[in-house]
Amino acid sequence: MHADEVRATPEQVGRLIAKQFPEWAGLPLAVLDRQGTDHVLFRLGDELLVRMPKIDWAADQAVTDAGWLPRLAPNLPVRIPAPVGLGEPDEGFPWQWTVVPWIAGDNPGVSERSQPSLAREVAAFVRAFQAVDRDGAPLKTGRSRGTPLAPNDDAAQAVLRELASEDDGIDLDAVAKAWDDAVTAPMWDQPPVWIHGDIQPGNLILDGGRLAAVIDFGGLGLGDPAVDVAAAFWTFRGAARRGVLTVTSSVATTPPGGGLEVGRCCRPSPASTTTVTPSLGWSRNRGTPSRPFWRTSARPTRPATGR
Repeated sequence: MHADEVRATPEQVGRLIAKQFPEWAGLPLAVLDRQGTDHVLFRLGDELLVRMPKIDWAADQAVTDAGWLPRLAPNLPVRIPAPVGLGEPDEGFPWQWTVVPWIAGDNPGVSERSQPSLAREVAAFVRAFQAVDRDGAPLKTGRSRGTPLAPNDDAAQAVLRELASEDDGIDLDAVAKAWDDAVTAPMWDQPPVWIHGDIQPGNLILDGGRLAAVIDFGGLGLGDPAVDVAAAFWTFRGAARRGVLTVTSSVATTPPGGGLEVGRCCRPSPASTTTVTPSLGWSRNRGTPSRPFWRTSARPTRPATGR
């Protein structure tokens, strides 16, 4: 999918495991058919998963995951893949990598994404995540998710021009209007909160129709909560979408002395101007560019999700 990928092989990963984690050396190892955008994934035995970065811009996630996910996990209502092992570069592989628990389940299908019950569970995760203590947490910077949208405008306009040459059936005038509204909406002016940055169907794991886990924390950090409110548009529809917006457009905070408070964002209409409207921009900024990227991928459902 990326021109400059570095793809770990089963033989290479097997040698790394044997050298750095000999307690797992005898476990069966197999590459997963389904791969991530920026990692090659290997099933290790029945209970573990090996995550090997395949692109340089994902190389720092191993350290971030290993440092923060074990601290975040006890505060959240569902499982997250807190690493149980942090591997080092070796055997010709250039970056650090992780071993995490295998979390069984399925991604939500179309029917589940219309269910208010699942929407409530995702919203509860977002609220709990926002309320975790932020002391020492990494701050989102540059043009990454959770930062102001305006610096992304040139790239967004370039994608719109590219899509205008394709017959994708997208209402590009509506997309452009949503983007312009988001870029010009009032900026988040409160302390940054914990954000996941990529709450979309592929990163939600269901078990028996209930939310069991949220995975892939490549966008982890402190930033504008609008990027996680975008889950309402990226993942849900109908009543389920409205339910997510109702809950996640309020920001959960932990006041001095403990307890959970709900802080509405800013003035004059916080749910529409400082979280929901920018979240439309983040949804567009994540979804529309995915059309050309995923059009030639081995996962054809992704362009439909981008739509």
